[in-house]
Amino acid sequence: MGNHQLFHRIFSLICLVFLFTPSTAAAPVGLCYGRVANNLPAPSSVVDLLKSNGISRVRIFDTDPDVLKAFSGSGINLMIGVPNEILPSIANNNLDFSLQWLQNNVLSHISPTQIQYIAVGNEVFLKDPYYTPFVVPAINNLHQALQGLNLAETIKLSTPHAACVLSNSFPPSAGDFSPNVQSAMIPLLQFLKDTNSPMMINVYPYFSYINNVNDIPLDYALFKSPNILSDRGVSYSNLFDATIDSFVAAMEKAGFGGVRVVVTETGWPKAGGEAATPDNALTYNQNAISRALGNLGTPRRPESGVEVFLFGLFDEDGKNGEACERHFGVFELDGVKAYNAVPHDAFTYMDGQKEFVQINPNDLFPYLLVNIGSGVSIIKVDGDGKYERVSGTSVGGGTFWGLGRLLTKCKSFDELLELSHRGNNRVIDMLVGDIFGGMDYAKIGLSATAIASSFGKAISENKELEDYRPEDVGGSLLRLISNNIGQVNIL
Repeated sequence: MGNHQLFHRIFSLICLVFLFTPSTAAAPVGLCYGRVANNLPAPSSVVDLLKSNGISRVRIFDTDPDVLKAFSGSGINLMIGVPNEILPSIANNNLDFSLQWLQNNVLSHISPTQIQYIAVGNEVFLKDPYYTPFVVPAINNLHQALQGLNLAETIKLSTPHAACVLSNSFPPSAGDFSPNVQSAMIPLLQFLKDTNSPMMINVYPYFSYINNVNDIPLDYALFKSPNILSDRGVSYSNLFDATIDSFVAAMEKAGFGGVRVVVTETGWPKAGGEAATPDNALTYNQNAISRALGNLGTPRRPESGVEVFLFGLFDEDGKNGEACERHFGVFELDGVKAYNAVPHDAFTYMDGQKEFVQINPNDLFPYLLVNIGSGVSIIKVDGDGKYERVSGTSVGGGTFWGLGRLLTKCKSFDELLELSHRGNNRVIDMLVGDIFGGMDYAKIGLSATAIASSFGKAISENKELEDYRPEDVGGSLLRLISNNIGQVNIL
């Protein structure tokens, strides 16, 4: 293997570790764990698979005790579903029933610290209308129960909706709720507003596309369209954003424009229907994830990144309906990725530009795995099960957090990372251009924007720490740590 290839593999792994570090600068990404199948791995094996792939948020659709026990203590945060058929019992009984239901079915199996959301029902309005009158009363009873347990501020309640609850969704600004759901939707939105809980929506551009192939270009559904839809001065380049903003417009019309949105399901099938291919599934899922991790808002809410749960973990052979419904899994049953994502999992990030690196999966080894925690361990991987620690450094995430806390007074790692993201390191770092009159040092291949000395300007400037913005100090510190980790691994 050439040095150039090895550099790509090393640096790509470094970037991936930083990419999936939890941060308030990125909207969270989770994965849906559906179990409508008779051939799935044991829940404990599923948890191991999720942890080995760095997946820290999962949506489950019921309160199966074996599943909840498997997740207990895993560090994975959950959205837990209340099945539709349970709603009448919770809605029609008193507060003690809701308290007992939570204790017996949820809290006796898993710590509340791992529960982020409770999804009360799923796609009830219009699609399962018998249960519609029970949704908001069930939510209210569960909320009162959570209040009694002092958990209402940390565990949020809502109910996921399908796009059919909109009577109009094109253009996005025309989004409006169907008159048939208004009587239930308005009290729900009032609850969401009052409790700072999210509007949960399931977004499937695939189904919109196959039901309107003459009107919706495939590239528009896959985030690849070169064309832009203009809607009252707002521009759309993909159906995902347009669908979310249709809900946002509908909420605004109903008087609840401030309610945030969580996408509780989205994905693309890899088989079983028109345009259902592994390549299209890979393209869609990568773009959906990248938007969330990049904290990209929608055109109607550009400043608000959207939390996303990708559907789903495995294919589900017990699902009814069209064949494609059974082929959304991103993993095979043995834990192998369902489609070859290796060439797209690796990338370099230089001068603010991400460039994907094509890696032949048959020529993957050897590579260096850079494990960044409090410190850094460098693992040489020669093959499946063949690896050894070859180096490391004490300068790692703990260094960033420790120095950052002292220099910026941030109270948490996430706060420091978000602060650093906003900073301008050039205010305090000495660049090559600062030394050579704004010019590159072409003789040895250094660009003017390369950092010559981290925190170097603090030497010559007559300033104290308080004279610099904490954002700029954090930005400089983040680059100091990450650049040195990269350099150690190249050496």
